[in-house]
Amino acid sequence: MQNRKYLFDNLKDGDLIGFHFKSWKYFAGVFIGKVTGKTGNDLKVPGLGHIGMIANVKRVENIVFFSFCEYLVSSGKTITNYSFIKDKDGDYLVDSHFQRKNVDIYYTQIKKELTEEELDIVNCFWKDQKEYSIVEAMLSPNWAERILKFVGIKKSNKDNNFCSGGVYDCLKLVGRKFDKKNDAPTPVELINNNLFAKTTKI
Repeated sequence: MQNRKYLFDNLKDGDLIGFHFKSWKYFAGVFIGKVTGKTGNDLKVPGLGHIGMIANVKRVENIVFFSFCEYLVSSGKTITNYSFIKDKDGDYLVDSHFQRKNVDIYYTQIKKELTEEELDIVNCFWKDQKEYSIVEAMLSPNWAERILKFVGIKKSNKDNNFCSGGVYDCLKLVGRKFDKKNDAPTPVELINNNLFAKTTKI
């Protein structure tokens, strides 16, 4: 991973981490990446196959503790706790979840860090562990719903049952205002919103 120091120094509540899958083994992520575009907010970002949100950032000496909030087909909404360590040799050690072969990691900074009150809402949102199926996930983006309704497949609810849609719903729930009318953004569309600033490849 490149830019580990940058991630260690800047990680804050509300930031995003996205994944670009390069191997055929990650078929779903590769497919999503292909259809979600290749432009980022301040650099050429490949189509991202998955994205999640950072919360509960705490710094204790040379350790950064944080939660990663994400929507997964297998488990629905999840919050997983991780640590990021600067060791005595000046190396930055992060969990293997963020060190995957054939996967590029992108870090997107939110312009205004989440407040304590907003964090309470965020934690409640991601802890409900509502599950969803791969069919529901495929139907959630606006473009997919428009295509699939022609063959008689419809969503059973109005929730954004996919990764970037979950982040969007969460931030909208805490009161953050988006500049673009898109209730079901792809990961790339999400990071290009006015709420977010710089995107860095890690």
